[in-house]
Amino acid sequence: MESPQVQGYLAGLLPIKENRSESIAAEVLARTSTVHYQDIRIPEVQVDAQLGHGNGLELTAQVLAEPSSIKVSASMPIPKPGTTLDLRTIAGRLAVDIHSLNDFLNDPNVLGAFSVGGVVTMQNLEPDGKISFLGSSVNYRGLTAQTVDLELNFAHDHIEIAKGNIDFGSSDTIDIGGTVELADPFRYHLDNKIAFQDLRLFNSFLNNFVENLVSISRLPGRPRTSPPLPSY
Repeated sequence: MESPQVQGYLAGLLPIKENRSESIAAEVLARTSTVHYQDIRIPEVQVDAQLGHGNGLELTAQVLAEPSSIKVSASMPIPKPGTTLDLRTIAGRLAVDIHSLNDFLNDPNVLGAFSVGGVVTMQNLEPDGKISFLGSSVNYRGLTAQTVDLELNFAHDHIEIAKGNIDFGSSDTIDIGGTVELADPFRYHLDNKIAFQDLRLFNSFLNNFVENLVSISRLPGRPRTSPPLPSY
């Protein structure tokens, strides 16, 4: 983390009321110029927190890597004295606009086009919105996906995998679909179809992590397709 900066402001109204949050306003602004973590580089992080006269607490955090950005915002009322916070009163919003993974890498080494975008809001502990992942000719450390088309739909009480296709070319594909419930016991149902005719496409990628890896040979015969996953 480089050049962190923090500023704070505090104001109040007299006389101070029993519920102090109605008489006090505060704001904290935090900034960093660059954050490094292993292969990840984030040029700028901004965090703003505001406590207003009776307006509750508002928090905004932004991860900026031009032209890409990730923004998280949340708001919540301050409980009155003698009461506890009701989690259902917390509202939130996530906005993702990633133009390229290279925007967040120290060594931009992802070839092709890959983007992530979408907005998810939160009310009453229920999310609503969608996040999409789109890519074409994506090459990362020797592993190439001709197309990537993933979409997660957040529908209040569950998450639906509306699209889940990764095509490596030459009849090598992964197709995933299903739903995950967002309430205890968090049941899920996944349908997947994985077909690989030539596993040698993984050789270059695996060599990044395992030295002297024995090359994977081509599978004889027809592509292997995995059975659907069970539901729980």
